[in-house]
Amino acid sequence: SEEMQVFWQWFRGWDAEERRIFLEKLIPKVTPNKLFAMVELAGIHSTRPPESLRDCRTFGDRLKYFHSRLDHWSAEEANGFLSGLEEIDESVMGEFYAKIASTVKEP
Repeated sequence: SEEMQVFWQWFRGWDAEERRIFLEKLIPKVTPNKLFAMVELAGIHSTRPPESLRDCRTFGDRLKYFHSRLDHWSAEEANGFLSGLEEIDESVMGEFYAKIASTVKEP
């Protein structure tokens, strides 16, 4: 979708720290087989997200808007988005999946 293209564009433009923050906040929404769980992210919904893509001027606005849209995606859309992120930065996504795997092993 056009919206997903914008999210990938944002990811491409973020520095390593911003990518790390984005992915850390994404971990609670992902299960090992890349399906999104219906869990709220702590702190993301504390203020209202911007109403449209064009209102997303700061990194924080973009995180809030992304997570507000994420809850409306099907598993297929979510998996497609993660695959797109893998194409952009395979190394960072490898670390992301390793963190997910480590959370599954915890009691």
